[in-house]
Amino acid sequence: MNNGFKIFGLGIIVLVILYLIWIKLPITINRHSDISLGNKIISQIESYRRTNGLPESNDWKTLKKFGFIDHLDFLEPEYQKINDSNYQLIFIEGFDGPYLMWTSIDKKWKIDQPLFPDSWMENKSDNREVIESKKIWSVEFDTISSNFYMKEINSLESRTLNQVIKKLNGENPKIQIVLNQISNDTAFVKINDSEFLTEQCGTAGANSYLASVIYNLTEFKNIEYVNFDFELGDHAAPGTYSRTDFKKF
Repeated sequence: MNNGFKIFGLGIIVLVILYLIWIKLPITINRHSDISLGNKIISQIESYRRTNGLPESNDWKTLKKFGFIDHLDFLEPEYQKINDSNYQLIFIEGFDGPYLMWTSIDKKWKIDQPLFPDSWMENKSDNREVIESKKIWSVEFDTISSNFYMKEINSLESRTLNQVIKKLNGENPKIQIVLNQISNDTAFVKINDSEFLTEQCGTAGANSYLASVIYNLTEFKNIEYVNFDFELGDHAAPGTYSRTDFKKF
């Protein structure tokens, strides 16, 4: 029995050591398959842009032709158009990053934080304040009053818009939002598959979700409103909302 435990423990140690060695290898080795996929997609994008220009970040119909892995509610890797001349591919894993990524600016694969598209940043001289936040909001349920309310949580680290949206999507796997752009004081988001939000989670559940997105995104400087683009349903409607629309939370 003791010998069995020793062998088992030794096996775990060996696996841990092998894992640590693996993650320390160059990305050309331990991320070879991802890079190979990315290079094929880059080739397709470059061919397309010669006659059509760069596709928009939310042009899934066109992007799917380039070899992206279609997960129904998101494409892998993530494609983002930075501006009319540049774009980036990002293999998003986990919450905080950095991620395996490639940009048409330096044309090399690396582990880094993604660049922010020009359209996201109204005031480029004040980028850091616009795109980072240290507050997270969560929806809680008061068992005494039987009402939902917003709970403010102070984070030790700043989070970017990408990271906050990834957190919201991780907490709500059946409702995935995509940030299309920020214009003036409004963040424009799209929900491609909104059936669960509008038909299955009830009015209270839908309002709670919308409130969570609104409170978290409007925590960023210069974002006062959130415009939701999704198909109208019984429990939620698309449109532009602010915190004042959810005063009960």
